Order: sequence, then C-alpha cells, then structure tokens
Amino acid sequence: MNNKNIILYLSALLLGMAIIFSGCEETDDYDYDAIEPAVQGVTGDTQIRGGTEGMYRARGRAGSTYDFSSTGAISSITPVADTPDGVVVAFDESHNDETATLTVVETTMGGVSSEPYSIDISVFALNVGITGETELSVIEGSPVEREFSVDFKYPGASYSWSVDGDIASVVGAASSDILVVSFDYPNESVDTVQIDVTVTTVAGNDIEASLHVAVLQFCPLEIGDMLGNWVTETMVGDCPVTAVVSAVNEADTTITMTEMLDFYTICTWGDAWDEENGLVIHLNEPEGTIHIPEQFYGYSSYPESFWVRGVPLTDDDDFHGVYNFCGPTMTIRVEIIAYWAGSIDDGVPVDGDGNPVDPADLWEDFGMFPEPITLTYTLDDDAKGGFVIEDLGSKLRGRQ
Repeated sequence: MNNKNIILYLSALLLGMAIIFSGCEETDDYDYDAIEPAVQGVTGDTQIRGGTEGMYRARGRAGSTYDFSSTGAISSITPVADTPDGVVVAFDESHNDETATLTVVETTMGGVSSEPYSIDISVFALNVGITGETELSVIEGSPVEREFSVDFKYPGASYSWSVDGDIASVVGAASSDILVVSFDYPNESVDTVQIDVTVTTVAGNDIEASLHVAVLQFCPLEIGDMLGNWVTETMVGDCPVTAVVSAVNEADTTITMTEMLDFYTICTWGDAWDEENGLVIHLNEPEGTIHIPEQFYGYSSYPESFWVRGVPLTDDDDFHGVYNFCGPTMTIRVEIIAYWAGSIDDGVPVDGDGNPVDPADLWEDFGMFPEPITLTYTLDDDAKGGFVIEDLGSKLRGRQ
C-alpha cells in the first residue's frame, strides 16, 4: 500500500471514530418534572378477617415512592423491605363487622405527587367454628378417639377447650388449636356431647364456639338376624313404604331386599310382580356404611320395568347409606326407574321398537321421583309402621 492510500485509510478511520464517539455523548434530556403520576390500582384483599394481616401493593412506575395512609379498622401499616410499592396492613379486632379505607399517593423522582387512590376493605368480625365429626358410632368396650380443631387460626392466639358429657374425655392437652376426645359406648341408643372452645387473640379478645356431637351405640353385625320385615316412617299417598329382607349372604356381607317397591306396583297401581329380583345391598362392616350398585330390580304385570341405584347419602360421602345393628336400622338414598314406555320380551325389558333398553338412557325421563329419596328402615317383625313423618305422594311421577 502506497503512502497516499495509507493516508486516506487513516483519515477515514479517524472520521468514523469521531462519529461514533459523538453519538455516545451524555445527554440529560429526560424531564422528571414532566411526568404526571397516577396510581393505576392497589392489589390485595378487599374482604378480610379482623385481627389478621394482608399484603397490599400499588400499581405505579419504577423509581417512584409511595405513601400509604388509612382510615377505619386498620391498626398499622408497615412498609415491606425492598418493595417500595408494598405494605403489610394489620386490621383491628372487633366482634362486629367493620370497614377500612387504604389510600396511596405516588411521588415521582422529580417530586411530583399523584392524586390519592383509595380502596375500601370489608373487615369481618372475630369468628371461629369447630371442625370435626358431628355424629359417630361406638362399639361397646371399644372407645374411639376423634380430633377436633378450629376452622381458622388467628396469629398468636391461645386456646382453651372443654368437653361436657359423661361418655367423653379429653386426651392430652386442651390448650392448642387441636383437641383429641375419647368417646365411650353410650348408655342409651344415642347420647350428645358438647365441645366448647375459647380462643383468645393477641389483643386479648375472646371468641367462643360450640359443637354438639351425637354418639350412637353401634352393635357388630349379625347378618342373619336382619331377615324379616322392615318399616319406615314414609308414605306415598295412602301407601306405606315397607320392605322385607328375604335373603342374606354372609360371605359377601350382602342382603337382598324385596317388596320395597310394593308401595308403587301393588298399592298405588294394583299391579303384580311378574319377576322381582329385589335389591342387593352391600354392607361394610365395621364401618356401618352401605353401597348399592345400579341393578335391575324386576318388572310388573303392567308391564313396567324397574332399576335402582344408590346415591351418596350427602355431598361429602362416598357411600349410599348407613346401618346400625343396635336398632337395627338402616338408611339408604336411592334413585328408582319406573320404565312404562316399553314392554318385556322373554324376560328382557325392551323399548317400543323391541330393542333392549339401557338404563343409562332412562334416569332423566323415567325416574320414579324427580330427585333421589332417602328412606330409613327399622326392623319390625310385626310390620307395623310408626308415626308418618314424610309423604312422598306429591313427588311421585305418574304414568303417561
């Protein structure tokens, strides 16, 4: 490369570097005073228990500071370290529902402050409940232990429990948020135990709660003794709801209940049974629970076909009933299909076109009642019902 080219190359290089460095010069064109701050919102619970704390944060911009203030049932506001837009709010304790207002103002790096932004907060009264079983069964000579607690634990609270009932005693300490109680066999078919708790908060306020527990005698199952007539306190119009336990299977712990739909086929409509398989009920010992799988019950002379299936006794249960051999009594919750739109072909229920029917297609339109029914049976060899406490006649769906 000759001298002339070298000089041109160096000149171009210096010129490029000068342009680059000139573009990197510091400027101070950002005008902090021109920013108009506005808090965009505040995150955090707008409904909260009194005597507790909550975290709240303002929606703003980086570099700003935030000043929180309050009115109403707020006892303190504590900034959160390394979180300039966040605070921890402690709420007052009260035996009444209260309200509070949390307000925040944003101030920019240029010292410009926003309009106050506020949220209203509902502060609930001090309140606790007791969690645990409200009904249990005890076998003679075999006490059972159950655990009870409070449904909400106030920070720093202390607890004092008591138990009222001759058949119950406290196991261990009665000064934590959990209480263990031992239940003995009751002297009568059912006895009631009352459990009380006093919760004392850090501010010295007392909160009281009570729970009543029904303790039932439970007798081990002697399945052969379940054979016989069973009655209920339920009617369907003028027809009593009764049944007969006509067979038992000790190996499978099942019983077969027949005549349970006589209130419908025989009493209500004057029909007869062409075939009655009955209802097979599965007993779970020693839990005292019942399961009833979907099954074909039988068909009447109308002709009309019937299916029965168990339904959970409550929304929290996975069983379809309970039994207690001390009575003996048993309670079941079931749905029943009364399929009148078809016929019987060689012992098989068929539809109007002669096709075998699937009960899965019938529950909605051919349920005997619009919703599941709960029946409580008591063994009564004389087959005499007691005082009628429920009449399902108005709920019975008629044939069309």
